[in-house]
Parts: sequence; structure tokens; C-alpha cells
Amino acid sequence: MSGITYEITSEYAAGDVNQTVVVQKRIDHATMNGNKVDLAFVGYFRVKDGKIVEWLDVPIGNLPQR
Repeated sequence: MSGITYEITSEYAAGDVNQTVVVQKRIDHATMNGNKVDLAFVGYFRVKDGKIVEWLDVPIGNLPQR
């Protein structure tokens, strides 16, 4: 896989400076074996003291190929 770019389509964050939860909906644009592929994900991040302490990506389906 090469040439990966990320398109964040929506983002939500809740919490405070000590601990924050971030949820992102995004599309990853990648090239795999010469083919361009778009993959949709929801990402969940838990941030504590400015560092990501938990990260989970959940695929939400493939998009039509470019």
C-alpha cells in the first residue's frame, strides 16, 4: 500500500485537558497494487495528557473504486 491520504468528513471531541475522546469519520485514499482504493472508517481516540492512549479504527464499508 502506498500513497495514502486521509479525508476527515466529520469529527467530534468531548472531555477536558486531562482526558478527551475523539471520534472521526474519514475516508482513506490509498493505492494498492497500482489500484486506487477508497476505504471509509470511524476512528475512536482516547487522549490523556496530550497523548493518544487508545486508538480503534472500525471500517464502515468500501466506497466505489476510482
